Amino acid sequence: MNQNQFSYQGQQQMMNQQYYQNQMSYNNMYSFSKLNYASAGARIGAYLLDSLIPFIVAMILFAIIIVINLIGVANGGAASSILMFIQYTFSVIISLCGIYFYRGLTDAKGSSIGRKVTKTIVVNENGTPITIGQAFLRQFIRSLLDGTGIIPIINVILLFTDAKKQTVIDKIMKTVVIYK
Repeated sequence: MNQNQFSYQGQQQMMNQQYYQNQMSYNNMYSFSKLNYASAGARIGAYLLDSLIPFIVAMILFAIIIVINLIGVANGGAASSILMFIQYTFSVIISLCGIYFYRGLTDAKGSSIGRKVTKTIVVNENGTPITIGQAFLRQFIRSLLDGTGIIPIINVILLFTDAKKQTVIDKIMKTVVIYK
């Protein structure tokens, strides 16, 4: 056996080993055929939990706004511009809390507080993890679609009828929600 044959066999063996390692790491991801789709109940539960946090924060901040308004009335309207500024500041905080908690909690691992509690995660249809860009785009499009009024109704119907339990946004983004 000459030097070239040994070198070629060594390279071939190393390439086969790398291919095997790549296949093993791919198989360790969620396999498409083995995805355990999250139930409608788990998805709705996660949605409600994710909605509860901004609701509580909003109620506390609205209570503060009411108190500020009562102080303004008690003072006969004096310093109303300062009170209005504080009121608008709280409104912005409420909006940001809603965006952060309700829309922005899906991280690069496809999880949110509600999904962590329900032990679910968002992944691509092939089982690979979503990127932070996909998570942001998914939540942004979801925010736009949820405002239409009809899409949430369609989503509930899909959760109970679709084999993969995909909502409209899941179908657009080619994602699924699965159990961890």
